[in-house]
Amino acid sequence: MLAKSKKNSSRLFLMVLLLLSTSCNHLFYYPQKDVLYPPENFGIIYEPKTFTSLDGTKLNAWYFPAQSGEKKSKINKDPKGTIIQFHGNAENMTSHYLSLAWLIHEGYNLFSFDYRGYGKSEGEPTPEGTVKDGVAAIREILKDERTSAKSKILVAWGQSLGGAIMQRSIEELAEDERKRLHLVVLDSTFSSYKTVAASTLRKSAVTWLISPLAYILVSNSYGAEKFYKSNQSAVLIVHDELDNVVPYSNGKDINHKIESPNKTFWHPRIGGHVRTFAADQPEWRQKLLQFLESTKR
Repeated sequence: MLAKSKKNSSRLFLMVLLLLSTSCNHLFYYPQKDVLYPPENFGIIYEPKTFTSLDGTKLNAWYFPAQSGEKKSKINKDPKGTIIQFHGNAENMTSHYLSLAWLIHEGYNLFSFDYRGYGKSEGEPTPEGTVKDGVAAIREILKDERTSAKSKILVAWGQSLGGAIMQRSIEELAEDERKRLHLVVLDSTFSSYKTVAASTLRKSAVTWLISPLAYILVSNSYGAEKFYKSNQSAVLIVHDELDNVVPYSNGKDINHKIESPNKTFWHPRIGGHVRTFAADQPEWRQKLLQFLESTKR
């Protein structure tokens, strides 16, 4: 009877391992296909774009030129710079662009794109695939003549999961490409897929007991360790101390790992996730605008 019980326990353990290993991607990716918030509903001018990832996967993007005028509906012919947005893990760019759209009206172009499997982009998301997409997105902007002027700032902005993808994507760029990035913003993000997967599993009573398995089954092969040692751009780390999705400890960990002295760490106590620059935080928005101005070189 005891031998049979041990056998059944072993089978159950193997089933849990199999279930978790085949579901790892679902811990990170929650894509939607629908267009959620069309820019025209807000009077925002944009250009739909398509480009290809490093492996030929077709990706979808929106380019928002800086806008001005009484109704903020005229293209600003002299933008201050361009921001490349790496959005978070849920929905798609058609909702996430709104978190940075206010910067369009402050003189900055915005380029938001969908990883494979999100929105109209082809394929299915994986750590390897999304990094290929990130490299291709940065290169798409680097070759755009609107970002070539030396007086314009170029910012790579990663939010939540997008920050992890972005860090590794920057690693994969050639040195001359990396040097063209003036600022890297790591907003509510993380460095370890294992740690975040375990944290996610601990939030549910159903998966709490198996959360340690995340350290075995989730790979960090597309983490960002090299980025912390080799990055030459200015870095702004933003992580709310009360973040209820990606714990604040992740932001502290990134700040500790980045070796460059050209880094800044903001850690407000607002509450929520990726909310530091929300519409109800005008003081943080103003602080960011001043920081962007000071970053120009």
